[in-house]
Amino acid sequence: MYKVIALKTDEGKDINVPFLANAATPFRYKSLFGKDLLLLFQKAVNESGVYDIDFVSELAFVMAMQAKSRNEDLDINTVNRDNMLSWLEQFGGFELFSHANEIMNVYLGNEETTSKEKKKVRKPSES
Repeated sequence: MYKVIALKTDEGKDINVPFLANAATPFRYKSLFGKDLLLLFQKAVNESGVYDIDFVSELAFVMAMQAKSRNEDLDINTVNRDNMLSWLEQFGGFELFSHANEIMNVYLGNEETTSKEKKKVRKPSES
């Protein structure tokens, strides 16, 4: 699924960030972070109802880079963890996490959610 989500930069500027989830997403996630995306997602759904900040950031990064490689001249195979830190630095505080449900819906292939928000973002102080 492909979706553009409006986010704010660390300077308060609105930007539209494209996200793309496809069959390669779990494999790209594992190659970058060494973790099984499907197991992490299952754990996030089954436990306290709170998305982990690292999980949301990492998944958002992978899907944003997949979209960027489709829309721009980016070799997705050159993306690494350092790229993620640079990418994250453009956003304000908890901007990604305030959009965690939208980001997860891109991965799940949901256009819209018809239920009330069930997942909350775990802030670092809640860990």
